[in-house]
Amino acid sequence: MDYLERLNELIEEKKWTEIPTLISELVSELNTPHLTDNIVEELNEIIGILKEYGYLELVVDLKRAYVQRTNDDSVKLSLAGDLIDLHLHDEALSLLYDYTEDSDYYRDALVLTSDLYQSEGDLEIALAKLNQAQDIDFESSLALSQAELAFQLHDLSAANRYLSTIDANDLDAQLNLYAIHLKALIASESGDLTKARSILEATDFDQLTEAMQVDLLTLYDLDGNYDKIIDLTADEVKTYAINWLLAKAYSAEHEYEKAITLLENMIAENPDDKLARLLLVNDYLSNHQKDKATALIQKLLIDFPHDFDVLQVANDQLVLDENYEEVVQLLSPLSDGVDLPSELSLLLAKAYVETDEIEKANSLFKTLYPVMSDDVSFIEEYALFLRNNGFRDELKTVINNAREDNLHSEELLLLAEEVSSDF
Repeated sequence: MDYLERLNELIEEKKWTEIPTLISELVSELNTPHLTDNIVEELNEIIGILKEYGYLELVVDLKRAYVQRTNDDSVKLSLAGDLIDLHLHDEALSLLYDYTEDSDYYRDALVLTSDLYQSEGDLEIALAKLNQAQDIDFESSLALSQAELAFQLHDLSAANRYLSTIDANDLDAQLNLYAIHLKALIASESGDLTKARSILEATDFDQLTEAMQVDLLTLYDLDGNYDKIIDLTADEVKTYAINWLLAKAYSAEHEYEKAITLLENMIAENPDDKLARLLLVNDYLSNHQKDKATALIQKLLIDFPHDFDVLQVANDQLVLDENYEEVVQLLSPLSDGVDLPSELSLLLAKAYVETDEIEKANSLFKTLYPVMSDDVSFIEEYALFLRNNGFRDELKTVINNAREDNLHSEELLLLAEEVSSDF
């Protein structure tokens, strides 16, 4: 049978389920005593086609059979690489450890062994294997891999040392960009953000990879250099991360209309984008569009009822408004069975006081007391509530506990004197 011709026919006819059967027949023939030269010649082409269509398991089956028949070192090494891709590490290692120092493939086996340990997360062994390979024959692209592993191991000096051995002329444009990015990441990790920024700025912004662009813009964001973000990105087709930084820059520069337009477009494409919606709330408020901000807060509370950031934005706006009925309306349904952040729980307790729901306020204060008993401002708030609403015994306990915990303030001192005179 002409296996190559038949394989192409099956692909053309989209008879995908018949391909494993065909390859099984080829594997069986590879295991026969009489192996034809024609099969061997077609094998590489068949393997290439199978890889192209994602049949890696079948590729491994073929290579296993061929290696078992011929013990071909180059095919065995290729098989080990495929086994690593399939996470069949034990079998891959058994093949790789067959290569000794006198083998022509020893260095390549070390590199593959490094890949295997890296995929398992054992970065120290992975780096040690690369070091062995580099001692045999140095290669700039592997030096870049050494630097990356050292960086992941938080050995920044070693990462820089590996990078210094690279000859940029030996790397293609993409790898050279990656080396530049790694240098910037090392500088940033070292705390030298100015150096990190200058490294990235040395390459034209349009030539940077998306990740490098985002890192540079993030550094500008940290510096408060919002004009630079706008200048570099305002007229470009952008990814989400860059759009996010541009929206922040517009907001910081008080260009709220532009920020709102950009954020609304982002949310239209991704309605579940919580961060964009939170920033949009602030921009609506800054642009005097309170109704839109309130509606968006309410929608966020419905979509993310347990999310701290959402609740915090709601808290900030509700405190600003001092609309206690709205506080109760928004937060009371969430307080049943949900651990609200302390600030929001306290806000709800105060709202209950303002709306004359004293028992609910008292219950919420009691719930908060064990977790906020070391907060002077909370103790003041709680003690004043207890005094103003006639809970004298509870007030005495709270004041005495505050004294024992060395919590002091002028308000607590006055309340302590009042308690002493009453009892």
